[in-house]
Amino acid sequence: MSNRFAWSCKLADLGFPVILVYLGFLDAHEMGDRGKRFATHNEWGAARAGPQRPLFPGEVWDREWSLHGQPFIPIIRSLRLSLSANPATSGT
Repeated sequence: MSNRFAWSCKLADLGFPVILVYLGFLDAHEMGDRGKRFATHNEWGAARAGPQRPLFPGEVWDREWSLHGQPFIPIIRSLRLSLSANPATSGT
């Protein structure tokens, strides 16, 4: 996460507005071997708040900041996305 914020600062320094999206996938059955899946956005947010809380408190997220005169908006979002085992049937 520190690298994401650092790159966001660099982009802002170069004159680019930045929206940093911290995206969690809900019900990601493909990741079942990696631990508990997140079922809701609140579960995703609570997991994010754990070990990162001292560095990135809740007040940092979901608001606009100004970095080097450019807007910087870090947001937390979640998405439920159904993946198909057969790419031909995925609808993309």
